[in-house]
Amino acid sequence: MFTYEFIHRVQNFTRPPQIDEAHERSIYTDLLLGILKKIRRKRPSLRLIVSSATLDATSFKDYFTSSTSPEEATIISLEGRMYPVEVAYLQEPTADYVRKAAEVAWNINLRVYSIFR
Repeated sequence: MFTYEFIHRVQNFTRPPQIDEAHERSIYTDLLLGILKKIRRKRPSLRLIVSSATLDATSFKDYFTSSTSPEEATIISLEGRMYPVEVAYLQEPTADYVRKAAEVAWNINLRVYSIFR
């Protein structure tokens, strides 16, 4: 049933399917990419969008163009923004870490909200 439903949807795509966060590899993403590559052999007009922040784009391009010409795929690279990350530790252990985590998150949001007022 899954195979029929998946193939039916791929045959009726009106826009290219997008595989986001492709660097987060699992058996399911590998299976999906393999199926899409097989479909592209039978339907070369199918366009795919594979996106990721940390992906090795050349290896994915090589994978999808191994049976066709490399000019058939394009790598588009966009610069992202790095947001500062602040790490905070408790001064002492807590018995209920879930409650404490919620309190800390709440206080951080209150502090951020007060900055923008």
